[in-house]
Amino acid sequence: MQSTAWKTIFNRIPREHHEIMIVVTSIGIEINVRYIQLLEPDYVVLRGRLGGTTEAGRLFFVPYDQINYVTFSKEIKEEQIADMFGLEAPPEKGPIPEGLDMEVAAEATPEPEKEKPTPPAEPAKPAALPGKMALLERIRARVRAKPEGEGPGSAPDK
Repeated sequence: MQSTAWKTIFNRIPREHHEIMIVVTSIGIEINVRYIQLLEPDYVVLRGRLGGTTEAGRLFFVPYDQINYVTFSKEIKEEQIADMFGLEAPPEKGPIPEGLDMEVAAEATPEPEKEKPTPPAEPAKPAALPGKMALLERIRARVRAKPEGEGPGSAPDK
């Protein structure tokens, strides 16, 4: 994205939303923004911290061509988005925003797949017991098979 596009986006984001903004660079580094310090022709100066750290108050000089995307860590209401981008109403209720090509959007939307009938379930095969379980099962079967008084720990009758 060109630097003028990023500058336009950053100018539209109100200062009260800066603290929930995250700038992700092209190599995946997340910068949790506290506020935008300065917008220069080729880079933005941000005050904040790296994602996953607690060291706040860092100053970042981020070239626009290294910004992959910008996101927010908390929800932004539809009305606030409409205010940021100069929309009359939220997209669901208002007219289609200028520049949105509905034919392209329709082509990009995949059609739902028809449900395929599920094949009948096959009877479950008994699972082979692992070594330890098989040994325990054989011991239990042996104890059950012996007549009373012949099991382990039984005293011989006198």
